[in-house]
Amino acid sequence: MDKYTDVMKQSLNVLETMTEGLIHIQKQLGEGKAPDAIQLMDDMMVGFMSVKQSLEPVFEELEGTDIATQQLEKVSETLERVVTAFEGEAYGTVSEVLQFTLVPEVKKLHSALEELFKPYLVS
Repeated sequence: MDKYTDVMKQSLNVLETMTEGLIHIQKQLGEGKAPDAIQLMDDMMVGFMSVKQSLEPVFEELEGTDIATQQLEKVSETLERVVTAFEGEAYGTVSEVLQFTLVPEVKKLHSALEELFKPYLVS
């Protein structure tokens, strides 16, 4: 598993940054800066997809990835909802989904991965 420790650390870092970014998107929407929020959301999608892709080989070798895998899928599905709401310019919906669903889900995913990776990252 040593070959995956960097992937594990980076994934956790990206998810922390993603949480901060999603909160910032809410703020931008509240300030009427939709174009900036859309650009940042695009960055969040790219970051999340890279995490998801990077974790695939790690999950193949780890035991007990069910919770993390389920949480990864929840985040993925919610991101799709947010993108759809952005496309429909339903910025109120975007803010609600961010606040009440996506940010908590990303935090849960981060916690699940931390728990899963703990034996490999604690030295």
